[in-house]
This record gives sequence, C-alpha cells and structure tokens, in this order.
Amino acid sequence: MLNTCRKTSGCLSKTIYTNALRSYENHYTEVKVVKLAAGVEAFAAGVYEFACPHDDYNFVAAPEAERPAYSLADHVRQVHKFEPNACEHGC
Repeated sequence: MLNTCRKTSGCLSKTIYTNALRSYENHYTEVKVVKLAAGVEAFAAGVYEFACPHDDYNFVAAPEAERPAYSLADHVRQVHKFEPNACEHGC
C-alpha cells in the first residue's frame, strides 16, 4: 500500500515506508511542495532546466530532488570533469 503525504494539498510524494513519509512531512513545506510540482510538470513538458548540458550524455536531475542544481553539478563534476589521480602505492 502506498502512503501519500497528507500535510500539504497537491503533494505528489508517495512511499510504502511510513517512517520515510513522516520524515518527509516534517521536512517539506507548502513552498517546497509547489516547487516539486513545478519541477515534475516541467520535466513532463520537456522544459526541465536541470538536464546535463553535454550532448553525449542523457542525465537529468530528478525533479523531486530536494536540490536538483546540486545533483546536476555533482553529476558534471563526477562524470565530465573527473580527473583520476595516480595511486601513491603504484597500483
């Protein structure tokens, strides 16, 4: 059975875990729920601003992420700007 957020109207959050839902309801406010809904709608419309800027990669930060800009920046840093370091043990 899916539990849905009851704290704010229009919230799209659903989970099978009751404890996770309680934590979510304590954390999210009306403003955050409105931003989440806008992100999901933009993603569905194909105008989502948190997509990977590199043409050769198809990464999109999850619209329900708390901070999608950081998720995208982390992706770019780890995948596209990764610079391996030599092992100090000579591996």
